[in-house]
Amino acid sequence: MRTPVKILEAPEVGGHGGMGKWGMPNVPHKGWSCDGLEDLGEPSHLCEMCETMWVRYVHTMRHKDYPEQLEVGGVCAGHMEENLEAPKLRELAAARCHRWLDVSKWRWSKAGNRYRRAKGFETWEEAAVGCWEAIEAEARPPYYP
Repeated sequence: MRTPVKILEAPEVGGHGGMGKWGMPNVPHKGWSCDGLEDLGEPSHLCEMCETMWVRYVHTMRHKDYPEQLEVGGVCAGHMEENLEAPKLRELAAARCHRWLDVSKWRWSKAGNRYRRAKGFETWEEAAVGCWEAIEAEARPPYYP
């Protein structure tokens, strides 16, 4: 015959359950919006909402009824803005941009400008004016490399 096992409940944090600010009644849990995203390159920031996860992608969240912005991970951001897909899409876009800007994939033209070809487009950096231009590869003038 098996002996009964006592199931221990997780201690309540802040009197309302949840970890970090999720357990604080004075911190709104829903209705937040994202002001920006930063890719740190590796998990090196502690999520300010759950205060348990180290995150690579930091979502800066704001709420009209809370005086401070919170820098949180994607899971907490999804719950805070009540849209679990939005943080995933922001992180995918940031990863895509990070790969696109990888300098090792760029080439130098004869005119001394950096360029990159991908998926039928070329992106050019005009060295003299420091700006970028994207054009379709087939539409480029004949003097481009």
